Amino acid sequence: MKLIKILGLSALLMPALLGVAQAAALEIGQRLSPQQIKALATQTMTVGGQKLKVLTASSPKAGSNSTQPTTMVINTLGAVGESRNEVLVSQVSTAVVRSAVSRLGLSTVSAHYYDHTGITALRFASFDQTVWARDQLAQRLPQAVVAVPVQYAVSKPR
Repeated sequence: MKLIKILGLSALLMPALLGVAQAAALEIGQRLSPQQIKALATQTMTVGGQKLKVLTASSPKAGSNSTQPTTMVINTLGAVGESRNEVLVSQVSTAVVRSAVSRLGLSTVSAHYYDHTGITALRFASFDQTVWARDQLAQRLPQAVVAVPVQYAVSKPR
């Protein structure tokens, strides 16, 4: 009887364990089948009109220059991408962005204001916070270009 319970429990847990193993093996730019997407995606979020399925938040990879967490996402074509949980704001002065960030009470992991180019880079702890901040800034700064960059390819030196 115990053996049947153990086998039944392992049959229930196996798909979840396989999903975790597959998520760990994903690479930027990889294309997934609809079945893989259904098994791996945890939620769907709209970022500036584009629907992205969120896979997992991850720690920085070994050998990476970044110490910040990233989030793996899938676009509508099934391509795996990586977000650094970053919002880029351009075409407005950094002073205007600083003021908006302060008024919104955004809790950034890091903020870089490049006055000479008029570009602001804001990093957040999670993808949820990133998307919310992007939406709020786009609403409050309609003249600005507000984006959440997602990397779908890795540059390789020749």
